[in-house]
Amino acid sequence: MRHPMPWYRESAGTWYVQLNDKQLNLGPNHSAAMTKFRQLWAGAKGYGLHTPAVVILDKFLDYATEHNKPSTVEFYIEAAYPVDRSARSLLC
Repeated sequence: MRHPMPWYRESAGTWYVQLNDKQLNLGPNHSAAMTKFRQLWAGAKGYGLHTPAVVILDKFLDYATEHNKPSTVEFYIEAAYPVDRSARSLLC
């Protein structure tokens, strides 16, 4: 599956991205367009600015379990443990 990437449409002088079969105008400014793209892409995946880190970390580890060797997943779990522990303590 290809990930959506913004492109510049010279005839309109604006940046666009295609998400969910729709072409969305991101505006003429490159940095503002990239910020808007990241926000839209995060929202399309079900994540937002207020999504707890542990939720994103759990999703990543689920993905890693399906797509990586067990030794790689073990490394990710060990590396993520301090982040997971501190993030969960903030939620409680």
